[in-house]
Amino acid sequence: MMENLQTLKAVLPYAHGKTIGGEPAFVCPEVMDVLALCTKHEIAVLGVELFKARTDGYSTEGISVYDIPLRDQSWAEFVAQNNSLALEFVKNNQGGDDHFYLLTASLQAEYPSLQSQ
Repeated sequence: MMENLQTLKAVLPYAHGKTIGGEPAFVCPEVMDVLALCTKHEIAVLGVELFKARTDGYSTEGISVYDIPLRDQSWAEFVAQNNSLALEFVKNNQGGDDHFYLLTASLQAEYPSLQSQ
């Protein structure tokens, strides 16, 4: 999702590389620092995907399945809940040197438009 590049601007310097589609790819353990920075910058990580790099591309190794609705909590609470689950996913799904993570993320201003898709 190229739209995420602006959202993830604060953490782009920590990307290990990019996918064919231009999405920033993060490796472990740096992805844990990226999640902390997302929380600091109030970027909600709505999902995490783990991929394994292969000679012919990459394959999916894991996809997070959490879904926290934004209801009565503040945006900061929503971010904290989502990012805590993202961190838990990463800790439970640590890839090796040939693995990378993609983050689906949102700023508060972007979130309503994501909900309508």
